[in-house]
Amino acid sequence: GATVVDPSDYEGLEEALKKHDVSIYFSESPTNPYLRCIDVPRVSELCHEHGALVCIDSTFSTPCNMRPITLGADLVIHSATKY
Repeated sequence: GATVVDPSDYEGLEEALKKHDVSIYFSESPTNPYLRCIDVPRVSELCHEHGALVCIDSTFSTPCNMRPITLGADLVIHSATKY
């Protein structure tokens, strides 16, 4: 199953990590369509404490503007068809 958490709700994320056996956290940053940037280091720290991987879709920011791996993410997605 999947658990949906608002990407800017860090308390909700921590609660979900405690309540569920989370294997991977996935989010866009910045999010589409609201352009909210998540705190990748904070999310990565929370997820890694609970054994979950972090995957960030960074298509909108492009690799020129954000490199989530350097911020603690484990996996990064960029959609080359959107450039």
